[in-house]
Amino acid sequence: MTPAPLISVVVPIYNVAKYLPQCIESIIHQSYQNLEIILVDDGSPDNCPQICDDYAAKDKRIRVIHQPNGGLGKAYNNGIATAKGDYIGLVESDDFIEPDMYECLLNSAMTYNSDLVKCDFFDYNSYRQPQDVVCNILKSLTPENQSFDIAQYPGLMKFHSSVWATLYKADFIKQLKFTETKSAAYQDLSFMFEALIKADRISAVHKSLIHYRQEPGNMSSTTRTDNRLIQIPIQIIEAWKRISKLEKHKKIKNDFLIATAQTALSFFRLIEPKYKKTYFEKLQEAYLPFHNISVSSLNNISPLETAFIQSVFDNDIKKAAWLALINHPSKSYISIYFKYLKNMLFSLIPLKDLHKYHLNKAKNLKTKIQTWQNICQYL
Repeated sequence: MTPAPLISVVVPIYNVAKYLPQCIESIIHQSYQNLEIILVDDGSPDNCPQICDDYAAKDKRIRVIHQPNGGLGKAYNNGIATAKGDYIGLVESDDFIEPDMYECLLNSAMTYNSDLVKCDFFDYNSYRQPQDVVCNILKSLTPENQSFDIAQYPGLMKFHSSVWATLYKADFIKQLKFTETKSAAYQDLSFMFEALIKADRISAVHKSLIHYRQEPGNMSSTTRTDNRLIQIPIQIIEAWKRISKLEKHKKIKNDFLIATAQTALSFFRLIEPKYKKTYFEKLQEAYLPFHNISVSSLNNISPLETAFIQSVFDNDIKKAAWLALINHPSKSYISIYFKYLKNMLFSLIPLKDLHKYHLNKAKNLKTKIQTWQNICQYL
């Protein structure tokens, strides 16, 4: 009788003592029990090292790696390198998983001989009601009852990287590497692009199976307005460097550009004005290999994203920054300014409701105008 496959679950850990027990408990109590649980303590300064050792003393399936702080990528790489399983899963230490997560993913992986299996996830925030919001996106991007190649369903590249909402065949994931930098920011982006494009067989489970914690106080949801966001175009550069070595890269070149546009624009919008120029210059470098593509010919991309890519190609940072602020491809600064003046004028009407309505609109427009003037100081 063939033994049940061993699944190695790698958990990188840094400064999350508040959430770590819930994470480990959710893995321990999986319906699929043939697990190796690798807790990688990345030099955590809090009580995490002791928590890891305490759990390892209670469950023989748990192995702990204590390493000097090297960042998320290094923690993942070290855990994967030592994993003994036939399949490997990744769980971030402030998240927790559904009891049947690995049973569901393994069933799909074995049924379709998949190199990797994706599932949906919950956007979790314990400070709101409901705490879980279901991310029910995969069914619009992929089939469920078959394996496929990314060239057949390239829209999957636009899905959240969610390296942790995935089960990988061990001999497949061991060919890949996370970028190793001390910063934990966005090191999964290039990894997931490479994994999706390198995989011969992908399958999907249209079910939310992991709770992705996004709330005040946890490490993964820190304010996204600092210079770490410059990692986004750097990771796009790294991803294409890896992908361009693969045989199928020409088939997915347009789709890769489309898949990165939404992320590139979103984070350009979030980054502080003083870092926008550096971000833009790095994005220009990332998009150099794609200048032979006619942006107007791209399909399944919004007019806003199309205009943003074109502004990068044209070295027009002011247009890119304006698009990121206004979220509309055709509104000009003059049109916004005149709209502001019009609402200020209508706010003089003595009728209470009209006065309040137009005054609020004028205030919102004035905020955008002032934000734009502030951004322009750094462009």
